Amino acid sequence: MKTPARPPVVAETSSVGEWLQRALVEGLSPWVAGAQGEYRSWETFRFQTPPEGFAIDEWWHVVRTSRRASARRIPGLVDKAGVPFPFNLPDPVLEACDEIARDASGQIRVSELVTDPDTRDRFVVNSLIEEAITSSQLEGAATSRRDAKAVIREGRPPAITVRG
Repeated sequence: MKTPARPPVVAETSSVGEWLQRALVEGLSPWVAGAQGEYRSWETFRFQTPPEGFAIDEWWHVVRTSRRASARRIPGLVDKAGVPFPFNLPDPVLEACDEIARDASGQIRVSELVTDPDTRDRFVVNSLIEEAITSSQLEGAATSRRDAKAVIREGRPPAITVRG
């Protein structure tokens, strides 16, 4: 597997402040917002064309700083070194969560046979029989489902075989 490229490191934190100031003055905010929405890693970000007047590493640091400012933290969520592990929820993730919640609600459907009072009891009895057979098999009963159902429906006592 290929190791991803490491992002550039800023030697002076004051230069990041200067880049942020320039970004606000020169209108880089839409570029930061666009980069946030797509949430590219440095591996793919480094091939993008930066806004005019910015080098790619300057643009990356503005975007990273913006990401860090909007990052969320959960108390106790730490990495292997014990350092707090922040995470972001970019717009596409929030949109997908909303879509899942919207489309998944109210979609549970039941057959009319189950809700019809005339046939409902048959489903309840069959469900109880299946539960009893499964429970018996888990406890060690050596029987087939077909034989177990016949014993229950006919009201016969189960045959007990002692092995030893």
